[in-house]
Amino acid sequence: MIKESKILFFLLIAIVGSVLGNLQVTAFVMSLCYIANLIISSRNTIAFREFTLVTYSINYLFSPSILYYYNDDGFLPYRMNCSPETYFSNAIPGILALHFGIFIFKTNIFTTSFSLAKVQAILNEKVLKTWLVVGLIFNLANAKLQLPSEIAFFIVLLSGLRYVGLFGLISINAKKNIYLILAVALYEFAWALSQGFFHDLMIWIVFFGIYIVYLKKVSLPNKIIYGLLFAFFAFIVQNVKQDYRQQIWVSNAETSVTTFGEIAAQKTSNSDQLYATENLLNTLVRINQGWIAASTIDNMDRSQDFAGTAILYQYVEAALLPRFLAPNKLMSGEKEIFNKYSGHTIREGTSMALGIIADGYVAYATWGVVIFCFGLGLVFSTVFKIVEGWADVSPFFMLMLFPILYYAVRPDCELQTTLGQLVKGTFSFYLVVRYYRKYFEI
Repeated sequence: MIKESKILFFLLIAIVGSVLGNLQVTAFVMSLCYIANLIISSRNTIAFREFTLVTYSINYLFSPSILYYYNDDGFLPYRMNCSPETYFSNAIPGILALHFGIFIFKTNIFTTSFSLAKVQAILNEKVLKTWLVVGLIFNLANAKLQLPSEIAFFIVLLSGLRYVGLFGLISINAKKNIYLILAVALYEFAWALSQGFFHDLMIWIVFFGIYIVYLKKVSLPNKIIYGLLFAFFAFIVQNVKQDYRQQIWVSNAETSVTTFGEIAAQKTSNSDQLYATENLLNTLVRINQGWIAASTIDNMDRSQDFAGTAILYQYVEAALLPRFLAPNKLMSGEKEIFNKYSGHTIREGTSMALGIIADGYVAYATWGVVIFCFGLGLVFSTVFKIVEGWADVSPFFMLMLFPILYYAVRPDCELQTTLGQLVKGTFSFYLVVRYYRKYFEI
């Protein structure tokens, strides 16, 4: 288990950094090691766990380790409000605890053999196409129909069936289904452009990438090239999306590739401004959940108003209980907890969440960070084991991990929403598995 997770390697880095007394450099090195671990491991495993750790380490280790050097400069919109030693003495143990929790149960789910899946897919291609179409219908229904929030949540979850169907069709015969695959890919790009939101698109591109790298055994040089291309694409999207939203939401411009491309061309034509230090750092700020954690740590150290189990109870209640049993439970996007503990007050229409490290610190300070991060990793690991049981019926059921967990890999999400996604997602796809179980067995 420990050998598989490489936890000792990362723990050693943390210990050496503590002895040398420079936790800021330690955090930077650890985050680079997580990225390298993702690149190297992805050939022999579907690197979902490795990608999850990269997203959390970038937000809590990489970005803060750089931004602390510029913390006193006036151009940064958000400052790290506690000392680097205080912040990283919480963030580093938190990421290590999350790492240990994610790998605590041994599982073969990420080395699933798709040779059997390929045989089954030839027999069950119709099922995969059905999932793809049903997922698209659910996605459109959620956008067009005014549904109650509880029902809409399940509709959004089940709309992820389109990706399960898409990945399955790619597994068996991408050439045969190329037009259907391209149609869905274009639909996803068009959907992101029409809404002006690109988070989901980015995450699904990464999911597709780590799946294809494992399926096709992509070489290390090509993985690095594709990774750099994606990083550049993500950088451009981050710099373009604000102006693009202004155009389509306020100026009523057409939501199209042309509009997006024109704005992107304007941005990239001025390379001095695009790659200026200030712009690069402001891009890092957008993937820096650490500044909220730092503000929360500073605020809680001054107030000493630690919440104990009360905040965890609220999150678990919101995740597990339907609203008719808990009418006063937390809602997604609710700002009360953030405003109370973070030291900031956010305006209506602004979406921010404390994040797992801040949530843990609010409960029990540093020990709370370790407990909450390990607990979240343990929940991830439990879901892996559940889906591993489904994959015994059909390897295709392994692909349901992606829609179940696509929200949970985002460190900027509220903990109650993350837990709700995991609980409701697992239940929803369990029903799908139950429905199709005998079909696949036959």
